[in-house]
Amino acid sequence: MSAQPWWRSRAVWATGAIALVAVASAVWLERSPSVGENINSLAVLPFVNAANNPNTEYLSDGITESLIGSLSQLPKLRVMAPGTVFSYKGQQVDPRKAGRDLKVDAVVTGRMSERGDTLVVDADLIKVEDGSEMWGEHYDRKQADLLAVQEEITREISQKLRSRLSGEEQKRLGKGSTTNPEAYRLYLQGHYNVEKFTKEGINTGIESFHRALTLDPDYALAYEGLAYAYLVADDFFMAPREVCPRRRRQPRRLWSRTTPWPRRTRI
Repeated sequence: MSAQPWWRSRAVWATGAIALVAVASAVWLERSPSVGENINSLAVLPFVNAANNPNTEYLSDGITESLIGSLSQLPKLRVMAPGTVFSYKGQQVDPRKAGRDLKVDAVVTGRMSERGDTLVVDADLIKVEDGSEMWGEHYDRKQADLLAVQEEITREISQKLRSRLSGEEQKRLGKGSTTNPEAYRLYLQGHYNVEKFTKEGINTGIESFHRALTLDPDYALAYEGLAYAYLVADDFFMAPREVCPRRRRQPRRLWSRTTPWPRRTRI
């Protein structure tokens, strides 16, 4: 058998080397950490009411707390509670410093404003280690789309963190929610007013929850909000003989929740 030409032998070796490098590169890319795999903890800083309109403050607070609630259900992700992050409300804060103080890997920042019936929301996911932007989006939608915007932000951050939710986990994200945007807006208003811890605020909040339940009688979060409002009223503003009859008039499921919202201290 005659020997192969030198150039054919080298070509075989070169082809083999290229194939080996390609396989090694694929294995390295598969095993190397993705952008989101190093993010195990996160804080949603209070969204800024960019228009500085006190009548829409409940929207910026509401989307902050709703995002915290949704993101905290993502697997293997530690999310700071509302009572922790709302200490930064109204402050000009460096996201990296806030993230270091809270000992988290990433922070979500956002701004919200209204133009007529249009809602403008900007949200960013920032890596605390180097201050780089992992994700950012601008939303220019109708006010009725607030619930959809919140769900979209949660979904996109989840995807950026490489968190693939099972069907059951996706159902859990929407548990207790509503598909009625006006009921959702009334729920946010009720939550915001009750958290003022004033008699007027609690009465206004109770009215908002009742209106939300008129629009969506199966809105579980509105029932929970109503229960919490009565508990606060019982503690501070209403006599037991006034609260108890109102409780008895509510459906039994209103009192199924054993732990009310985490209370935020407002100064």
